[in-house]
Amino acid sequence: MADLERLIEAWRRSLAAFGVGPDELAELESHLRDDVDRLRREGISDERALEQATARLGPPQALAAEFARTAAPARWLPLPVTAGALGVLALLLAGVLLDRLLTGRVSVLLAAHLLTVTVGYSTTLAVGVLAAAYVLRRTQGDLSPGQTHGLARGLAVLNGAAGALTAIGFVLGGVWAQEHLGRFWTWDPREIGAVCVLAWDVLLCVLILRRLCADSLAVLLGLAGSALTYLAWFGAVSLSAGTYGRGSVAAAHTVVLLVHVVFFCAGLVQARRLARGATA
Repeated sequence: MADLERLIEAWRRSLAAFGVGPDELAELESHLRDDVDRLRREGISDERALEQATARLGPPQALAAEFARTAAPARWLPLPVTAGALGVLALLLAGVLLDRLLTGRVSVLLAAHLLTVTVGYSTTLAVGVLAAAYVLRRTQGDLSPGQTHGLARGLAVLNGAAGALTAIGFVLGGVWAQEHLGRFWTWDPREIGAVCVLAWDVLLCVLILRRLCADSLAVLLGLAGSALTYLAWFGAVSLSAGTYGRGSVAAAHTVVLLVHVVFFCAGLVQARRLARGATA
């Protein structure tokens, strides 16, 4: 009997390692013990009864994934903080542009373009910051499935907003180019970058909302979007100004991109380590 309790406790720890909460654990353990008791009354040994009962419930990873799908998304504090910071940024930028608009330094069209593109790009960069914070947080232990799912859903909302703002800014920029340059599309690196960022925002939203990848991977992919946005924003500006290949500028771009790569790779290694530890 002592061995049975030890095995059940090990089973509970494996589920908890995958993020199953205490309430769900209590419910699953109740079902497990009922099934084990029934099998023991049929003359099956403790170990064999537990083996059959756990097999009927399913492996820990599958159970955790099922609870994550049915559980309501839980809030992770950095997500609303980041959303609030983006709102403050939008208000401050709108105030600066309004002042320039009233003093005649920018037109309405250009001010709207700058506002939407800047906030849209900043939002996609913020998704990368959240992904990096997620990697750092997992060094202390994994988030619960509800928190990871809530974070992934929040990133889908942020990317959707970023995509919408980028699309509006792209169209406004094209209208401005049509009026001042005679062409809507000029093959400027900044225009190409905007299209790439917009496509990425839409793609990540589809991946998350249609659950085409795990929530943890979707969060890490936010780093890829952040790197792409950095290139589309600051890299494209350097290309347009002819400074991209200069030593200090190139070094700065390289460092920023390497930071993204390091966080992304660390997140992948971290996920495998947590999965191996949970399985063990």
